[in-house]
Amino acid sequence: MSFVRLHQTLRLSALALGIALGFAGPLPLAQAQNSGLINTSPTHTWAQPITAGSTQLRLQIPVAALSDLRLQLVLPVSGAHISLLDPQGQEVIAANDPRISFLDGAQLSPPLPGGVFITPSIANPADGVWTLQANFPAAPVPTVAILSSYAQSPYQVGMVISGQSFRVGQPVPLGMLVLHQGLPMTHLAPSLSISKDGNPLATLNAVDNGQAADFDGLADDGIYSQGYRFGQTGRYQIDGKVSIPAPGGGSIQRSATAFVDIVPANFVFGSVSGTVIRDASGCVRQLDVNLSGTVASAGTYSTAGTLLSSGGPGSLLKRSNVVLSGPGALNAKLSYTASEIRKSFAADGDFIVDPLDVLAFSGQSPRLEMRKPSATSFSGLTLAQFCSAPIELANAASVNPVLRNGFIGQLEFSLPVRVNVSDSYQISFKVLDAQGLEVGQFGLNNFLNAGDNRVSATVMADKLQRSDGPYRIESVLVVGGGSTAQASRIPVGGSSLSRWQIFPTISGDLNGDGSVNTADRDLLLQFRGQSPLIPGDRRDLNGDGKIDLQDARLLILKACAAPNCPKN
Repeated sequence: MSFVRLHQTLRLSALALGIALGFAGPLPLAQAQNSGLINTSPTHTWAQPITAGSTQLRLQIPVAALSDLRLQLVLPVSGAHISLLDPQGQEVIAANDPRISFLDGAQLSPPLPGGVFITPSIANPADGVWTLQANFPAAPVPTVAILSSYAQSPYQVGMVISGQSFRVGQPVPLGMLVLHQGLPMTHLAPSLSISKDGNPLATLNAVDNGQAADFDGLADDGIYSQGYRFGQTGRYQIDGKVSIPAPGGGSIQRSATAFVDIVPANFVFGSVSGTVIRDASGCVRQLDVNLSGTVASAGTYSTAGTLLSSGGPGSLLKRSNVVLSGPGALNAKLSYTASEIRKSFAADGDFIVDPLDVLAFSGQSPRLEMRKPSATSFSGLTLAQFCSAPIELANAASVNPVLRNGFIGQLEFSLPVRVNVSDSYQISFKVLDAQGLEVGQFGLNNFLNAGDNRVSATVMADKLQRSDGPYRIESVLVVGGGSTAQASRIPVGGSSLSRWQIFPTISGDLNGDGSVNTADRDLLLQFRGQSPLIPGDRRDLNGDGKIDLQDARLLILKACAAPNCPKN
């Protein structure tokens, strides 16, 4: 049998034994990263040649900041014994240690020389270089030993890459995740080295600053990122390395590896242009972005562009899908309407489409065909130049809690409405709680002035005894000034309020059934020991700042049956 076949069989047998013992470690890091997944377990494999006639093997294992270490040695020489020495040369595991597990190759079918050794777990191994020593009768033929380490550490790293395959010439976001006790580590400086066929190509400084220019999505999340454009097709290796300051001084080194496949380009960029569309009055009705190019294969292609403003926060993402039955021209248009722009941005500034992406959905997952930063811009436009609809409803409403005797006595909802014509308007909507229960329905007749207005409606405490926020406004209809506007749902900001903060219609009636009895007491006792909510909490009946047995006793003293319970 060939040495390769021998090693493969022993490795499979070792994995089976590891599963039987309940500690089969993760895949070697490079193999796990090949799928684009995150692997944060420091696992390494070494191969050591054994010459014919050799009787001893010494393998060195560098250790830094590990909480647990276990070793597996595939040794295809019969009659071997192993021992493990710590960095000071002290024997930690002796050759006759009964804790060593051994899978004898002679028990396999067909029988094989040697076998697989698995050491017991070593808790908190000292930092430094450990040595695994194997002694055996003279090796009859040249062979190879394989050592795998399965370690646990409070310091964990892994490569973070969004996929396995990318187009040549397109930017590929590369990332390295660094954790300590499962939490993100910040203020580090990892490096990402790129190589192909063993030849180094580039080294990138990865950052965790949340800047799109550095391909980092969120600052201080422990993922250090950088982008790279691959100029040729093929498989590339990405090696991430990071130096972590050790609590007692010095540093801890961690590394991880991933692979990406760069495939030929499918999309050839033609042109991109931006057009300002105005109506007869001269106001800006919409901004159009037109993209042209060609594709080499059939599929569904999605063009996505994010509109940004130099004047401040806000963004507007639009998509356009095209289905092509074969190779040919790809033309797409994105339209950003005046209404969408007015709702998405609050300040004037130049508008820019950044980035503009083309994605293909011809396989199992979308593939980025093109990303063009700062694709096109619209300069010299102010929000006032954009056409406004006769009636515009805001994207969000607000609420103002009004206090009564230390509790929330009512909720005053405010819905922003903008109109072009001063007139009397019919306005209808309903308010729902987090459970979807209706707490208020309104039909109003308000005079609205041209410009911005706020339509208010009040929900009293007696309607809120069983309701929790956040609240939302639904089925909005505004009619007037010769126009109509409607919205199916408008969220209410700042409305994450609890029913316990609402002024009690009947003191002690916690379940809202109109009676005060043992059911309310049992409900109260579920919250025993919790701190009351602010500004007021119906469960704290005596107002002493605690929810406890005193409140339960007071509740029973207030016992009554509907409809005879006194109302506040």
